Amino acid sequence: MPEAGGPVAILRISDTESTVPLDEITIDRFLAEARAAGLEEFCVYCNGEEVESPGDLLAIENAIYVVAPPEEDLPDDEDEDGHWPEDAPSA
Repeated sequence: MPEAGGPVAILRISDTESTVPLDEITIDRFLAEARAAGLEEFCVYCNGEEVESPGDLLAIENAIYVVAPPEEDLPDDEDEDGHWPEDAPSA
């Protein structure tokens, strides 16, 4: 659990979203999460931008990190109500 009031980020993988302490935004954490989701190869995105290499990974407070298969398209940005496409209420 993140420490109350400590810096955090959002991690999304395989339709699951978690709030994680900022100091856990590491390549090792992403490797473990990818393996747990059964991904042999994966890409990491930070706020919709692909992290090109491990050296480019920055832990950014309140950022959204997505671990996804290399061929998977990311959903479009949140809509005006703050919903991601899969979270949007049905009409």
